[in-house]
Amino acid sequence: MGMQISARKSGTVTILDVRGRIVIGDNSDSFRAELRKLAESAPCDVLVNLAGVTGVDSSGISALVQSFVTLKRAHLDACLFHSTGCCNQHCLAGAVKQYRAFLSRLKQAREDAGLMQIQVAEKLCRPQSFVSKCESGERRVDFVELQYLAEIYQKPLSFFVDR
Repeated sequence: MGMQISARKSGTVTILDVRGRIVIGDNSDSFRAELRKLAESAPCDVLVNLAGVTGVDSSGISALVQSFVTLKRAHLDACLFHSTGCCNQHCLAGAVKQYRAFLSRLKQAREDAGLMQIQVAEKLCRPQSFVSKCESGERRVDFVELQYLAEIYQKPLSFFVDR
């Protein structure tokens, strides 16, 4: 079965439903092309629904990674999901909005503490790019890392949670 991509909108979120196999050749090329078009279009968030994907080879993985790097460089938010039926597009669009709010609070907490990214990085024994990627959403922050950051910023964990 060839790969099929259908797009739908929910507010500013574009949801790509992918079906079939993302493998070397036309399939991975068309996947890249579809995400490149989104990167060149008006700002939007992108959710890629992989529930209908039956297989991915190394070229398919490469296409996924390259496409998401392209979207990040275009300053668009993108994420992958595999819907199990318990979540709908409104729930997912809400999750994107909540994560954006979290990233905003993460940066705000650092600024409230009067710290530069390099100073936070030194306290974490990490490069400055680690803090930058966390604040931009390029790298996800896990719970343990959030605890460390909350301590450095002298903020309660509840500060980072959507209100």
